[in-house]
Amino acid sequence: MSQETLFTFLRFFDEDYIKIALTIEEQLFTDPHSVLMKSRLFAEKIAKDVMKQEEYEEDFDARQIDRIRLLQQEGILPDQMYEKFDWLRKAGNKAAHESTYGTIDHSIAAYRYLYLVSSWFFETYGPTDQKVPSYRLPTPKQQHIDTNYLQSLITESVEKTIAQALDSKFEMLKESLAKVEKKEAPVIEETDEDKESKEVASSTESNTTQAGTPIDEYLNKQGLTIIDKRSVGGRLWVIGPWELNEVLFPLKGQRIYFRFNSQGAQATNGEPAWYLMNRKPVEVKASSNHSQISTKLEKENESKRDSASNTTSENDDSISHSSQSELADYLRSQNLEVIDKRKSGGTIWVLGSWEHKEVLFALKEQKIYFRLVQKGSRTTKNKPAWFLMNKNNDHLLVTHKLDTKSMTDG
Repeated sequence: MSQETLFTFLRFFDEDYIKIALTIEEQLFTDPHSVLMKSRLFAEKIAKDVMKQEEYEEDFDARQIDRIRLLQQEGILPDQMYEKFDWLRKAGNKAAHESTYGTIDHSIAAYRYLYLVSSWFFETYGPTDQKVPSYRLPTPKQQHIDTNYLQSLITESVEKTIAQALDSKFEMLKESLAKVEKKEAPVIEETDEDKESKEVASSTESNTTQAGTPIDEYLNKQGLTIIDKRSVGGRLWVIGPWELNEVLFPLKGQRIYFRFNSQGAQATNGEPAWYLMNRKPVEVKASSNHSQISTKLEKENESKRDSASNTTSENDDSISHSSQSELADYLRSQNLEVIDKRKSGGTIWVLGSWEHKEVLFALKEQKIYFRLVQKGSRTTKNKPAWFLMNKNNDHLLVTHKLDTKSMTDG
């Protein structure tokens, strides 16, 4: 017969929840340090399972703070639950770095917070015909008292010392329970990771001291495709591959941070994209570095337009033997399978692998660039595919030679 725990209801999702919960309850009053670390792992597992439920793809190096912040900003994780997840993360991190960190106060607060986030998780994604049990603490047992602690107190008689130790321990439990009932939780000191995330989250305060260009306007001026979900609690996304780091990384100097997600998100329809990590509105101030980037991009775009327009005018005597086609039409004329997501803020995908390199690499001469992704994306149902890298991709024309033989035969 399987053992029961307050968290038995999570067996609906995974038996591992029960195993971790039983260990936490066993150590709740004797090893707060271990309880904090295991509670962090418990909360991380819930966050990962929520990501799966919402069909978000995670990077291999994803951190818990990134998960819960994304879920909060996408409107999935309520603010109250975000605070609980964040407390469990901080407490667990501190325990992982300090071998003696943790008190019974911490232990009981972690246990209650795990119950609250687990209840939210179950009520949101679990079956509707089952209810979450009422909160209760495990009953402290005599063997839960730390023997080392008792040993240090033995002076006159073993019995007297044990009685004193038990009284002391149960008094501490009463005080801890009183604090929990008042919804008070021990304050967790900040780690380096917390300071870094706080710098990102609060960077607006220093960023807006001088007038600048709102980040969305700035990105549009750079010719980038953006999807701005901030008005509904989401993120600002910049559609495009890793190579956009040349434009986005220089913004770190103004404490504006972007992070790349090769699988994109629901907002980008699975297209590779960068998301703004800053939670508050930010503005880009004019600087010579950004001016150089802007100038470079403008020159590239101008050169691309000139290349398309000048190709047909350089050789007047051969103009009748060449033509221009819209990019997607041209690709289809080459018998390629095309998925065009540009109208929804995405890009063009060409299904297939290296067998298409001759057709696609030839377009580099017209400054049209494709890149192969062997794992594809959601758009391609993870089939190998090439995606269009150009930022301004709405009206790309391909100049190509006409089949003069077929024209003559006709």
